Amino acid sequence: MQEYSAGSIVYRIKNNKIEFLLVQSRLNRTWGFPKGHLEKDENNVQAAQREVYEEVGLKPDYDFDFEESITYKIARDRLKTVTLFLSRFNPDQKIELQKSEIGDYKWATLAEANSCLNYEELKELLKKAQEYIENEISR
Repeated sequence: MQEYSAGSIVYRIKNNKIEFLLVQSRLNRTWGFPKGHLEKDENNVQAAQREVYEEVGLKPDYDFDFEESITYKIARDRLKTVTLFLSRFNPDQKIELQKSEIGDYKWATLAEANSCLNYEELKELLKKAQEYIENEISR
């Protein structure tokens, strides 16, 4: 059986450092990115935008040129594919957590995030995002 989720790696630049928004699942206390299951007739872009808004109350500026997917096993007979887009935090907006699903949030540099994330695939994805942002900034 295959499950599909979509979400976003939300970032900001503060004091010349790239920081990523991490959210902590209320259910299992693990850190990750705002994301969730695709609803019927929804594509990855629509699901990512909806989930980010539902989970953290944000409508960030999306860069759909950055699209990365990872697939991993969540049970013996179940695979999950997560597609993440990059988005830049809009400082005019305020983070409002979906309390039923999200227990906490924090802004973290790449190094800080790596110490919180449990999955190597997410760490690799975050490294790609950091490199992508650095390349965009240097243009």
